[in-house]
Amino acid sequence: MLKPLYLLILLSLHVALGGLATTPYGEGGAFIQYTLNSYIVILRIQSSVVNVGDKAVPLPTSDLLYFDYPLNTSDQTVYGAQAWINNARHSYRIERDDHSPLLVIEDQKLPDTLKPNETIITGVEYIVGVNISKRLSSIIDFQVAEDPYELLDKAGGWRDLEGYANETITGATKIWNYTHPLVMLLVKYLTRSLASDKPLGYLLSILEWIQDNVDYSIRVPPRYPWEVIVEGAGDCDDQSNLIIALLRSQGVPSYLEIGYVFLHPDYRYSHVEASGYYSFEFRGGGGHGWVTAYIPPWGWIRVDPVLSSLGPLPRVAIKYALYYIQATVVVSRIFKGDYILETAEAIEEAKAEKLKLHIVIEVNAYSREE
Repeated sequence: MLKPLYLLILLSLHVALGGLATTPYGEGGAFIQYTLNSYIVILRIQSSVVNVGDKAVPLPTSDLLYFDYPLNTSDQTVYGAQAWINNARHSYRIERDDHSPLLVIEDQKLPDTLKPNETIITGVEYIVGVNISKRLSSIIDFQVAEDPYELLDKAGGWRDLEGYANETITGATKIWNYTHPLVMLLVKYLTRSLASDKPLGYLLSILEWIQDNVDYSIRVPPRYPWEVIVEGAGDCDDQSNLIIALLRSQGVPSYLEIGYVFLHPDYRYSHVEASGYYSFEFRGGGGHGWVTAYIPPWGWIRVDPVLSSLGPLPRVAIKYALYYIQATVVVSRIFKGDYILETAEAIEEAKAEKLKLHIVIEVNAYSREE
């Protein structure tokens, strides 16, 4: 299935890079909702492509007509959608996928090529219901506990994972290659911790290492886990991918989840990458990525590794994960593949064809009573 280039780039340019890295967050802070309400989220994504070269080039339909589509889950419901090309409404179809569905704008009138200085603008808008109370109910223990290490007595052991391990959620991939020598060396170090005799303890040990050894830093294309180790740097998906590689090395089911987070109506963030060929505007919120891991007996929990501004990472990465406390729309679950390589190749292709891509992400959320 085709993946929109803007989504590949957003895996590196998450809202956490601008929001959590530069905005003063804290318990009860300005942006944190931390409420049991449900929300209606209005998510708008607009993509424009302009040919800045001196010759016509093939029209990049995957960037213009393909958009990520929110998942329908027990705590998230898509109520409506609309799509447009150059401000005119158009029909669309949904390419269903359990993990990463896409909305495809249907249009047979687009030209095959984009002429010099020509621009095409496409976009989508979604209305999505997000039930935060249901999400929070799955981690009540972490909300109540002052320190997650207090939960180790209640935590399940390694044998509790035996029925969940399979290649999709525990196997090595091109990104989560836990056989890489540097990853293996770090695993050896982490498993020496006394807390690592249970999956939860091992996760907390990983978070401690991340806090002590990895600084927040953006790079497009993203970093592989071993690059995060060497550079001691990474943004939200970089750090999440390292955590997933470390978890999978010990048979802990885990994957990368991607979504759009509402922060505040006044939130604004802009970023330019790839020598000006990719630019972004985030309004009200933006894209984010985090770890989803199976930790017995709680099951699937979300882990947000870029929240150290809130306190010690083991204490806040689960309790204050944006998935749980902000109106967050989930659009993709990544189990395999190599979007890092795909991003690098797409950037070079766009540069060669002189195509500039500009993305505007706008997120608004409205509280509603159950």
